[in-house]
Amino acid sequence: MKEKDLFTKSDSLCIYGVSVLMLVYHHLLCDPKRLEYPYITIFSNSQIIANYCHLCVGLYAFITGYGLAHKFIRKESIFETLFENLKICIFQIFKFFLKYWKVFILFISIGIIIGKVNFNIKEFLMNFFGFSNSYNNEWWYVKQYVKMLICLPFFDVLYKIHPKYRWIMLCICTCMIFSPMKMFIFYLIKKLNIYTFIMFEGYLFARGNLIEKTFKNAKHLWYFVISVIITFLRIIVSPNIMDTRWDWLFAPFFIVGITGILNVSCFDRLRKILKFIGKYSVYIWLSHTFFLYYYFQKIIFKCKYTGIIYTMVVFLCICIGIILDKINILPLNKLKNKQNF
Repeated sequence: MKEKDLFTKSDSLCIYGVSVLMLVYHHLLCDPKRLEYPYITIFSNSQIIANYCHLCVGLYAFITGYGLAHKFIRKESIFETLFENLKICIFQIFKFFLKYWKVFILFISIGIIIGKVNFNIKEFLMNFFGFSNSYNNEWWYVKQYVKMLICLPFFDVLYKIHPKYRWIMLCICTCMIFSPMKMFIFYLIKKLNIYTFIMFEGYLFARGNLIEKTFKNAKHLWYFVISVIITFLRIIVSPNIMDTRWDWLFAPFFIVGITGILNVSCFDRLRKILKFIGKYSVYIWLSHTFFLYYYFQKIIFKCKYTGIIYTMVVFLCICIGIILDKINILPLNKLKNKQNF
């Protein structure tokens, strides 16, 4: 294995690539009731694998927290720190919405033209700004993403006040999420969703350099293979597709394991492919269910074989992503020059 000390932007793009491929597979086979046309799959347990792939949302959340931890600024004043980091998060939200609006305008326009979407100005605006996902159920994460990013600078302030107690904070957050108590604070944390907690976890991993420390101590490939194998326990502990309680545990194992495996020189070409896919992962996420569920299912499922369907949907979404990424809604050349994790 190559010597590896840091978890880089290149690594994060690979994880985004893996995550979005898992996401497409998850939505293809997780709920057969949503597929109106017959299909043929090679694996008899394909639905179980699709349910496992729901872990991809936790991977997204973890990398979000990890990346922002490296972007956050430290100031002498807590309020200055909070203000600067809120600006960073708002900037990230704005960049995300520029991609979201491109996909939104394209597919909702198509939906109106072909009669799949009934235009209502209130519903249109609610969806346009991410307050509703009635046009596409799989856009629920848009609102969740915004909430998570707004919360993280406040979590960062708590970390700065008591850096020695970061793991106590982690345990408290865990208790809050899993507690059956109905007190307001517990109810509020539950409303923030498990993925907010996973984002906090990614933030703490970055602050403690835990992934880097793992790379330094685990020199053999088998450490990373075992890390990925451990995540398959999710099939046992979370057989229900909606049961995401343990994703906070499996997401770090998966990320460390996959990154370690992809660091082997024989996987260099695969790594480049995943980085390329990761670059367009937001576009793939936002567009793929229009092919699988909402607009073009009848056309896509003429292929019948799920492997061909899966490949076709990923390919089409990447092509759409490449085209949309070339379109500038606003003059953002200066913004694009800023570093991204």
